[in-house]
Amino acid sequence: MTTVLIIITVVPLLILAYVRFAPVNIDVVHQDPVTAVASGKPNEYRMTSPVFDMITPELTKMFDDFVLSQPRVKRIAGTVDDQMITYVQRTKIISYPDYITVKVVPVGTKQSRLEIFSRSRFGYSDLGVNKRRIDDWLLQLGR
Repeated sequence: MTTVLIIITVVPLLILAYVRFAPVNIDVVHQDPVTAVASGKPNEYRMTSPVFDMITPELTKMFDDFVLSQPRVKRIAGTVDDQMITYVQRTKIISYPDYITVKVVPVGTKQSRLEIFSRSRFGYSDLGVNKRRIDDWLLQLGR
């Protein structure tokens, strides 16, 4: 009986610890959002934003500042100068990681758009969280 209680208690804690502290393979998650291979699972969302009336460096900086102001978000790869950045945003309670890669693409000489690929690392379904996140971010940015 004691062994069963220990297993019932310890195994979930080990799983949660793995979810929280598992290393990230940057080469896997920091890929061009247009050409990155999708898993086919419903826990990812890829989209092209409407056009912004900003040149690429300005849009990259503005978007990076905005994303980093969101709760539980960290930049894990890329820079504003690269114009392609990958972020991780963790869920509030269990700390599941979602990866969001954004590439800023020029449209002509004075406009730009965002290519975004948002996906969950673990599980099969995210109940629409990745799509809602990106749609909400763009709504807050007036798009």
